[in-house]
Amino acid sequence: MERGVENMNRFLYSKHQWLNDNERVCLGESLVKIVSLIHKSGKVWMDGKLSNVIYFPTDYPEWKGIDFEYSLDEGVEIPSDHGCTIAYAPPELVKYLFDEGEEKKGDDDQTLLSSKSMDMWSVGVCLLEIVTGKGLGENMELVRGKDGLREFYCLESDKEIEEKIGKMLMRKLREEKHRHLKRLLSELLVVDGEERLKIGKVVDHSFLTREKGTTTKRMMNRLERELESRNETKRQFDDMKKRSEEIKATLETIVDEEGITQDLVENAHFMVIEAHNSPYQIPQYVQQNQVHQQTQQDYKSISNQVIEFVDELEGLKERMEEDQKERFHDITKMMIRASNVEEMRDCLKLVERLYEEFPHLNEEERVLELREDIKKLISDLIPHLMRFENKDIPIHIMTINKECENTNQFHELERMLRDLTRYFNQL
Repeated sequence: MERGVENMNRFLYSKHQWLNDNERVCLGESLVKIVSLIHKSGKVWMDGKLSNVIYFPTDYPEWKGIDFEYSLDEGVEIPSDHGCTIAYAPPELVKYLFDEGEEKKGDDDQTLLSSKSMDMWSVGVCLLEIVTGKGLGENMELVRGKDGLREFYCLESDKEIEEKIGKMLMRKLREEKHRHLKRLLSELLVVDGEERLKIGKVVDHSFLTREKGTTTKRMMNRLERELESRNETKRQFDDMKKRSEEIKATLETIVDEEGITQDLVENAHFMVIEAHNSPYQIPQYVQQNQVHQQTQQDYKSISNQVIEFVDELEGLKERMEEDQKERFHDITKMMIRASNVEEMRDCLKLVERLYEEFPHLNEEERVLELREDIKKLISDLIPHLMRFENKDIPIHIMTINKECENTNQFHELERMLRDLTRYFNQL
């Protein structure tokens, strides 16, 4: 009989800090393949979790699913005493087993049928854990662990569950590189099981497939473009080499006349060698990298602003009309599915528009709170002022420190707080 040596849960938590993004994608792909095979057989796993995925070091090493004690055929009634792991179970199953259990006794109409969509919620939780190193309860910061999740599912409405999970995804997966996973989880961690992605869609999702072959293709495309401009680029670097040689000769003359250190001459010589050996790469790659970094910074900055507005609106929900609540719910969905800077900007416009519809009755109290938040953030930033490459940032921070005491404008203070938060995230 085959025996596994390590489950995915133990492997993940012992290796997580050493895994790169592609390795995490590979773990997710192995899990999805297992669920796909189970669903093709007409079964529902009902207990999909990382500790039930085991590594088998055979002639063809692979991850395999185990522990099908709770598995059922699709579409059969789930017994009221059926087991599940709350940390990975979907809300409808947790409510059925732990919230409505007493009411179901004596009422045969209250039943729940097994569905493959239940496994898809579990897949979403597992993928979140693979990438962040934390389960859904920990990421949601529910202090009571599985009991916290049970109360969360049983006491909150479906819309509130989706909104809070959406905000959590925005916080935990706010980097531009996580946009594929964020979009996937927004379609898996959905309360309505009918709306969850089926396993076939997940297998082909960009989160699991974007690395396959695309790296090689991108490299070949770059090489093609570089070869096309080879003559022009070579001429540019020949000019650079010539100028560097002239600089080197000039420096050698200055050494004798002015006593300039020999290190400077050696550095110039090193620049000549680099220019000679790398005539096709430097400018293009530097420019591409700068554009990519700027895109990531813009995406993160705008998403932070969206989260701030959503947090403010969360406290105003009791004053919302029904249509405003619907718009707020749509905005939370939109923000977790935004996959690029433009979509995130559109989301920011919508949330700002909704926010402006609410008169701030306790503005004076809010002004005091904002001032306090600004002062605290400035006190955290002051020890690190010298770390900023842009020397205008420390000056702006000290200007905010003075101006925040002299303004009572709510939106002006909010702008100051957003600027400080952006600077803090750059550290």
